[in-house]
Amino acid sequence: MLYGDAEIRAFPSYIQDINAHHELSFVAHVGDIKNGSTPCTDAYFASIRNNFDAFTLPLVYTPGDNEWTDCHRTNNGTYNPLEDLPRSGSNNSMLPWSGLGNTAPTTEQVAEVRQRTAADIQEITETFRNAREDHDRAVVVLTQADMFDPTVGAPTQDNFGAFKPIVETLIRESNAFAGPVYLVNGDGHVYNQDHPLAAGSPWLAFYGQDEAAKSLTRVTIDGSDNAKDWLKVTANKEDSSGALSFERIPFTHPAP
Repeated sequence: MLYGDAEIRAFPSYIQDINAHHELSFVAHVGDIKNGSTPCTDAYFASIRNNFDAFTLPLVYTPGDNEWTDCHRTNNGTYNPLEDLPRSGSNNSMLPWSGLGNTAPTTEQVAEVRQRTAADIQEITETFRNAREDHDRAVVVLTQADMFDPTVGAPTQDNFGAFKPIVETLIRESNAFAGPVYLVNGDGHVYNQDHPLAAGSPWLAFYGQDEAAKSLTRVTIDGSDNAKDWLKVTANKEDSSGALSFERIPFTHPAP
């Protein structure tokens, strides 16, 4: 969220709903603070920041493609995505910025993607290394992009191929970690739990991977028209089954 005027009006009440849960340690937003067809204006982003500041808990925010990568679109204002923060989503920012008249990724675009992806891989690798050294029970990775969209029957390299280095890293590090790994993403908009890199998954072949990641669970949160709830994640005691459990909590005043 947010995907329209009704959600924008309801957003303050959503925040108050979450603030009322004093047992929480922090809040995470996995991207898309606007839909993909509205302008990327400073005024709009400032209004979202004002809402974010109303959270009483620490907030972790992973930028979405709607407010970054897709800002090149004509109906978004034809902004250059490299002028602000590095982008995410939309094939890891490798889709051509057609709103700026490009039919292929620019040299600057490719360089940014390579640099950012290398930094992502380093961060993931260091996170798993720290988890092993600290004997952590589980690892959680938050992303906006859905690298394993179950609604896409015939994925193409043009739409997903640039995620391959990230997928390779997740497989390698998950298999070197003794506990469960949870990948939480937005973008798909429909709540889902699955194992996209388990043995026999077509995504392994798509990304050219011979080894499965049997300990990785992917969780997609509700979004867009389905953004009528928030996902409460609970760390279970060591004698419980599963390191984490998930519960969808309906908003008290959902947008109409």
